[in-house]
Amino acid sequence: SGDTARGARSLARGAPQRRHRTRRAADTVRAPRKLGRVRCGDCCCCRAARRHVARVRPRRAAAARAGAGTDATAMAKPEKAGTEEPLVVPFAAPTDRADGTTPAASTEELAGVEAARLCDDKYFGGAGLDSPAAKGLLGGKGAGLVTLARLGLPVPPGAVVTTAACEAYTAWRDARKGEPEAPPHDDIASPASAAVADGSNGGAAPELAGHCLPAEVWMEVLRGVRSIEWAHGRMLGSLEYPLLLSVRSGAAVSMPGMMDTVLNLGVCEANVGALGPAKFGWDCLRRFREMYGSVVLGVPRDAFERECDAAREAAGGVATDAELSADQMRELAARQAQVIKAHGCCIPDDVYEQLAQSVAAVFRSFQGSRARTYRRVHGLTGLRGTAVTIQAMVFGNRGGDSGAGVAFSRDPASGERGLYGEWAANAQGEDVVSGTRTPLALQDLRARLPRVYARLRECCDTLEAHYKDMQDTEFTFEEGTLFMLQTRAGKRTGRAAVRIAYSLVKEGIIDQTEALMRVEASHVEQVLMPSIPLATTQTQSYADAVIAKGLPAGPGAAVGKIVFSSAKAEELAAQGVPVLLVRTETSADDIAGMAAAAGVLTARGGVTSHAAVVARGWGKPCIVGAGEISIVPETEATDGPASSTPVAAAGAQGGIEIGTSTQTHAAAPAGLGSASAGAPGTSMVLRITAQKDKANRGAPLSTKTDAGSAGAAGGAEDASAMCDTLFLAEGTTLTINGTTGEVLLGGTHGVCAAHTTHELDTLLEWADATSSLRVLANADTPEDALAARAHGAVGIGLVRTEHMWFASPQRVAAIRRLILEGAFEGTDSHDVDAKVPKEGDQQQKGASAPPPSATPPAAVDVAAFQRSDFRAIFEAMSGLPVTIRLLDPPLHEFLPDVSALDDRGERGDTIRKQYMALARAMSLPYELVTQRARALAERNPMMGLRGCRLGIMRPELTAMQATAVIEAACDASEAGFTPMPKIMVPLVSCTEEYAHQAAVIEDACNAVLQRRGFLRATRSHSSAAGDGFVPAGATAEDDDELAAEARRELDEASEKPCLSYDVGVMIETPRAALIAAELAPRCAFFSFGSNDLTQLAYGFSRDDAQAGFLASYVEKRLLAHDPFVSIDKAGVGRLIWWAASAGRAANEHLHVSLCGEHAGDARSVAFLVREARLDSVSCSPARVPATRLAAAHAEILAARENGTTGPAAHSAVVGVGV
Repeated sequence: SGDTARGARSLARGAPQRRHRTRRAADTVRAPRKLGRVRCGDCCCCRAARRHVARVRPRRAAAARAGAGTDATAMAKPEKAGTEEPLVVPFAAPTDRADGTTPAASTEELAGVEAARLCDDKYFGGAGLDSPAAKGLLGGKGAGLVTLARLGLPVPPGAVVTTAACEAYTAWRDARKGEPEAPPHDDIASPASAAVADGSNGGAAPELAGHCLPAEVWMEVLRGVRSIEWAHGRMLGSLEYPLLLSVRSGAAVSMPGMMDTVLNLGVCEANVGALGPAKFGWDCLRRFREMYGSVVLGVPRDAFERECDAAREAAGGVATDAELSADQMRELAARQAQVIKAHGCCIPDDVYEQLAQSVAAVFRSFQGSRARTYRRVHGLTGLRGTAVTIQAMVFGNRGGDSGAGVAFSRDPASGERGLYGEWAANAQGEDVVSGTRTPLALQDLRARLPRVYARLRECCDTLEAHYKDMQDTEFTFEEGTLFMLQTRAGKRTGRAAVRIAYSLVKEGIIDQTEALMRVEASHVEQVLMPSIPLATTQTQSYADAVIAKGLPAGPGAAVGKIVFSSAKAEELAAQGVPVLLVRTETSADDIAGMAAAAGVLTARGGVTSHAAVVARGWGKPCIVGAGEISIVPETEATDGPASSTPVAAAGAQGGIEIGTSTQTHAAAPAGLGSASAGAPGTSMVLRITAQKDKANRGAPLSTKTDAGSAGAAGGAEDASAMCDTLFLAEGTTLTINGTTGEVLLGGTHGVCAAHTTHELDTLLEWADATSSLRVLANADTPEDALAARAHGAVGIGLVRTEHMWFASPQRVAAIRRLILEGAFEGTDSHDVDAKVPKEGDQQQKGASAPPPSATPPAAVDVAAFQRSDFRAIFEAMSGLPVTIRLLDPPLHEFLPDVSALDDRGERGDTIRKQYMALARAMSLPYELVTQRARALAERNPMMGLRGCRLGIMRPELTAMQATAVIEAACDASEAGFTPMPKIMVPLVSCTEEYAHQAAVIEDACNAVLQRRGFLRATRSHSSAAGDGFVPAGATAEDDDELAAEARRELDEASEKPCLSYDVGVMIETPRAALIAAELAPRCAFFSFGSNDLTQLAYGFSRDDAQAGFLASYVEKRLLAHDPFVSIDKAGVGRLIWWAASAGRAANEHLHVSLCGEHAGDARSVAFLVREARLDSVSCSPARVPATRLAAAHAEILAARENGTTGPAAHSAVVGVGV
């Protein structure tokens, strides 16, 4: 039939012929039992006919729905691996009827709770609705609602459209791309019909309304709607007893505010009067039009907000929509209908089509730009889609005894036990969470409506006892009757997470293992960092103050005056002024300024850049890669384009008030490259370029696109958007939030000081008892060492000797002289002709190394300050191992930038003055000094003369550092401490390189021991981590000659002090990993340098990749994650696993470790514990507590998977995934 309705009836004739009613709701209604009034199509006969149509003739139904042709693809059921997952799961509480009675039939049977139980048993392996599998199918919200119903708590009846349906919709939609659109709305129902205006389909079957969904999904949705009607006693689209529905999203992982919701579906002008008071009915209608228009039809929400503002203004400037009269609400609803029409859209009159389009819109919102961005930022992968919850509406806006709110079973900020939350009277839940109404504390609810409060408290206690965790619930009470709308594990601050986990153990609710799993590594970092409270970050004033955003590289927050040079940072810090060091990017020259600053902000760089690594190691807040900022001469602020503003001085409501800077400086800071170029004496300012528009004012500027990209990737910006430029003078106060990457104007944002707690200390003790992985720290100074030990580090896994050389100008001058003197003391690198052992030769005990060249004069000064620092570190870490890496970076990085020697500007003058000073100190011609500096420059320095190559070409540097290490150890030992030095050779690629450097080290160390009267001891093989040591003879085999030698050495040891040291290799190249079996017999330990190993394995330049294409790679799913943040298991992980396994096979006493920022990443730690089976890791001191917890997590998960207990559980999964 050409007529859609007649076509549906002709299809129905193929169904079993039974007597059934044919009256329409607009003509006649009847009330069987206590179900309210029903219309034709809702009796058992008609439901059977519809089931027959869906089951027997799906292709003909699809053809009738599309208007032409047969779409076999549309009806194809998505393939599933041996399982038939439900598309819709209904739910209802035992007594949810409007009159408070229970249906005659079984509630579980009618409301579908039995279906949920079958799902539980069949699909979730008995794990229950709290399992990840259940949430993966039902979504977090859906699983929570079904659980509420099964616990007997008051919940409105509903139905969960599962993620399996979302997958089916996505496949169906992709298959239909390029096909003709479905018939327009008026092809199904004519708006001229009074019955259609009621939403009763004008006699058309509801099955034909779901043209925007796959047929099998739509039929299951209709079944769910029928169960809601049965349980609630109202009918969807009815004139006299209308059922209103909410359509909400709910993915497996909570993504607050990222996906869409439609409320009050089922209301229209014809049934407004049946809802109750006129004002209430029109309020429901205008809310529905606003949400349906914005979510489903894509009308900008701002257009509706402007109409609401105008209505409140016309009503005398009332504060909220609730203060409007019934007539004003009616007028507002009419205006919103006009807004929809003005945008070329219309709301379909068929209530079932409204439902189908709403479900489809929520499915689509999962792939919206907001949801995709949220998943990328939070690292959420592998989600199947979003579930959709269709639920009967309950109304908190029916008067003073109605309301809505949010309740936590414990305080999410502090973790204190007790009901915590907010509510608003005569309001719906959206009013509370959106901020359009000023809520009240729950204690006010206790005073006003004690029965509602008592019932709420009872429900929250039941839920916490069931889930054994703090719950975040949403509730509505209608005329004094409470309804629970949602429950989930509550978001919480780090401090609250630690306190709640500790408290639940003390209350006997969970055990220590579960408590450890409840606390995330990020929670620990938050506790130990100064931070901005979560509640503050959610305020409008905070959002208004955000002026730029970058990559969060160092957790915590800091407030200070911005400075553009390290010298200025040191100067102001010495005066007690907190400063933020702002640089285009940092280098080794900025170490002193970074140490003096409260925080660091850079325009370029990634989360493992120089600025990020150093700041994180010191526990300083840091933001890198803030592409919106640049450092320019002040003349650009005053002479720039007309659209730019001069120099920002203060913030104002909704924007920034601009003033003129009067600050000047004598010289531009060095090291800024082209950004700092300017005339002599020019002051520098910070330029921030970002989008600002009225619609999005207060949002982070970095999330807005420029006018040229409007409309791309996720929606067009308003045409009124314009590009604003801010200029901030040096000395302006800013706040940086290193946890979120946000830069804020001003310093009044509530930064709280960090301090540990008893609960955290106890949790970390539990973690240490659970894990076998030893956590060490990267520390370069005595202060770092003390901080590391305070955080629970059991040693130092990496001392970067080059960082010591920038602690003072005197040290910088000494190392520069040492580098340049090599050309004038007969020790030029190209003249060294040392004999290098060949690969495969057995290293003999006492083998002599090539004699190092004569010690240059500057080496005496360098060795003196290194010896002093090493001794202080040994004393701070007495009884714990300290691994010292030999000099690694290219030499030219320690010299002033030779590329600026030819600059004619101020920067060139500064660099030339520095080389003149060096020439005078060395009593050498300026031309010779600059010639040597130019000769050291390399085209690709990171792969040039550095690491062990530098030690081979300049062996005096290796000997000098080894001598300083052992001299310091002897000093510390004589002072009563127990030093345990380890010397590490970096960037080894072949065994000959390591043999050469090991021989130089051994000769230098043994010479010091002999001169100081110490006997070398070797560590006990029974303690791989180096907890103790015994004289070398004590480990000899049971051979007469060796045993006698051991006895003689023991006799000597009784008279001489003993000192132990080890020599090992830092594996940073793929070749070193592949020849690990040849390296292992020659060394005492391996330590993987994961950053360089990742660079060389991928062929990426870390800084360039993170600043350029890596984010796009992750966004396009070419990479699962940034390999410099989390270890790439398939590539770099395989190299680590291979080297560790081969090394242990060749040397059973080999200690295997990893040093680098990967050691502070929870996912990487899980791999290192469970698969690579490392003995220890070393990370920044501030990240030690979080890594201790991550190691415990890995052990617990391994034990759960293998059914074992104890720290050795990971041994059963060696090599998994690699």
